[in-house]
Amino acid sequence: MPTYRQLVIKRCECSPYFAHALICSSAPINAEDQIRADLSADQADENLKRLKDDLRAFLLSEAAKGTTDISDKIKVVLNIHGYNMPLKSIEEGFEQNQKRFNTDTSDTPPDDYVLFIDYCWPSERILLSQWKAWLLAMPYPLLLLFALAIAGVSLGGFLQGLGLWLLGFGAALIALRLVVYFRDRDRAANHGVYDAVELVRWLPVLIKEQLNHDPAAAALHTPFPSQIKLSILAHSMGCFVATQTVRMLSNVFEEAAIARWKELSEDGPFGEVAGFAPQKPTQQHANALSRLGNHYQLKQLILVAPDIPIWAVTTGRSNYLLASMRRFEESFLFVNDADIVLRLASTLANYFVFPSRSKQGGYRLGNLSIAQQGAAHTCPYGESSGTMKSLVLNGLFGSVKMTDPPFHCPESIGHSFNVVSCTDYTDVGVNAPPASSSSQRRRRRLSGMTARHPLCRLANHLTTTLCNFISRSGVDSHGGYFQGKFCLGLIYSLALHGEAPTRLKIPSLTQQLKELQLTWLTIKA
Repeated sequence: MPTYRQLVIKRCECSPYFAHALICSSAPINAEDQIRADLSADQADENLKRLKDDLRAFLLSEAAKGTTDISDKIKVVLNIHGYNMPLKSIEEGFEQNQKRFNTDTSDTPPDDYVLFIDYCWPSERILLSQWKAWLLAMPYPLLLLFALAIAGVSLGGFLQGLGLWLLGFGAALIALRLVVYFRDRDRAANHGVYDAVELVRWLPVLIKEQLNHDPAAAALHTPFPSQIKLSILAHSMGCFVATQTVRMLSNVFEEAAIARWKELSEDGPFGEVAGFAPQKPTQQHANALSRLGNHYQLKQLILVAPDIPIWAVTTGRSNYLLASMRRFEESFLFVNDADIVLRLASTLANYFVFPSRSKQGGYRLGNLSIAQQGAAHTCPYGESSGTMKSLVLNGLFGSVKMTDPPFHCPESIGHSFNVVSCTDYTDVGVNAPPASSSSQRRRRRLSGMTARHPLCRLANHLTTTLCNFISRSGVDSHGGYFQGKFCLGLIYSLALHGEAPTRLKIPSLTQQLKELQLTWLTIKA
């Protein structure tokens, strides 16, 4: 059994009925450490007490109103960061979110109790992190390789060429260590996921404690809130943490799950056939799928630049993520065809670990794109609906539809989801004053240039790569979703409220999508 680390609350400032907490896994950056060196638990008890007091105040206010059922009045949003995000960066993002939430909830506090959690799993900074440690931890075979390489270069002749090859091979191995991708992946899998599971399991216990704390809340004891609404917002490698957490929390022995297998085949999993296309679940089955344990109902899943395999939106045994994604009532994918971090760095790193025999099969979900249509090869901005035929993966020399080889995906995969393509997104910054919202002040956020025509795609990728290294360009192909004012607001609104309330809050949604060059595609079940 793995050892579950303590979850430490760093700070929590709450508006009425809206609690915002930063909860960190105390798992260490290095295995030799007993606890994270960059984490202090000095204020943990005080902040936890404040969180409990705010929750208790909400429960008492509901009891005073005569409410007897609070099963639909508590919502938890779990915000999970991605790769290359040390605690200092998470704390800075927490402060920015805190200011935003205080502004948004001060005038119109929510009627329900909302707990927004910035969940911090152990991650480290690329290149500059622990530059001495990687040298001291270098294994002896690698040291021997460098010794042979230097000896070969110094001897000259044929051995010089061999020495240069060994030197380059050793440098490549060190580069894999310096980018810390595999180290973060290991911590995400072995610490981030397990601690997130413990966090989700702990929250109903906390609510029970507050219900039992004051006799005035006795009316709320029956029924205990059995439908805590849980939504997950994740970015990059955090999408891996999110999907694996839901898979681990799923009830494998529940009767409803066994009944669904019986409907698909009399022999259950033993009767599964290759190429099976799942049927659209009934409303009863959809409700059963969204239930997690005894106290949760899964609501929204928002995956931003997901650093998970492209197979996540396909069917068949290659997709080990479908079981978690289809459990949510609503799913949203924010993607960018020109995401160079995923297209180059992540795809290259996963080339060594992901079992794919084709280039297309090794790409990441965040590079998914919407098929271009018409003689001008354009996909209109705004809203539209389609099937899996509408989704493509753009390569260097062409595009592959998700319904074509190697994916062989049916037009319907049994559940609906939404894809928001942000490749051409232009907008003002999140801190821009209202007066600067004119189109002249907008910047491209996720790509270097508009690439509506396939012939421009390569030029766009090259331009975007260059712009990512120029700070003044305003282009961040992997994190630009959170730098544009509209896109950031849309992501948070979907996580907090869902699609229908978001449309009410943004009545001109379709028009703004067109003006800011965003494409929202709804894939029907």
